[in-house]
Amino acid sequence: MGTILKCESHNVDEKFDGMEKIPPRLLELRTKIHDVSYVDNAINRIAFVLSRNLIDDPEELKFTFG
Repeated sequence: MGTILKCESHNVDEKFDGMEKIPPRLLELRTKIHDVSYVDNAINRIAFVLSRNLIDDPEELKFTFG
């Protein structure tokens, strides 16, 4: 991926969304989603788990319509 994404640093203790305090874990994930290597690794982990499930139990991942 040749795209460079910029992200502001977040002060976890002072971040508010309207009147509610945003949980630290959510702030951490908001920061990580702008990190290209983090997103690449997350996609690879998802692909690995899906591939393993397809091999172990292909019936589990079948789509049903109707």
